[in-house]
Amino acid sequence: MNIEKLQLKAYEKYKAKDYDAALKLLAKIERLDPKYKDAYYLEAGTWKELENTVKEHRALEKILPLLDFSSPSGKDFAAEILFHIATTYSILGNGINLSNTVIKAHRIN
Repeated sequence: MNIEKLQLKAYEKYKAKDYDAALKLLAKIERLDPKYKDAYYLEAGTWKELENTVKEHRALEKILPLLDFSSPSGKDFAAEILFHIATTYSILGNGINLSNTVIKAHRIN
């Protein structure tokens, strides 16, 4: 099964609130293609639904080295990821990293 089909299945599991199944599929995707950022993004959303901010934050951080700043859509996605990371820092009470992330997000736009 290709990555896109696995991602679609993971998304379907996520929408059905079968979070354990979604996370298993996402882990498989991440093993097959460690640079497939959509899997990390859906993983972060899944952890958010499960109210596990630490794991949500870790999934978002996996996306950082994969961000593409060369196009407007890449910059928009990067800003969105940095916003979500800043939110998790805020929830986790890490003010210094929150400030640095907000500064990075501002520089993108």
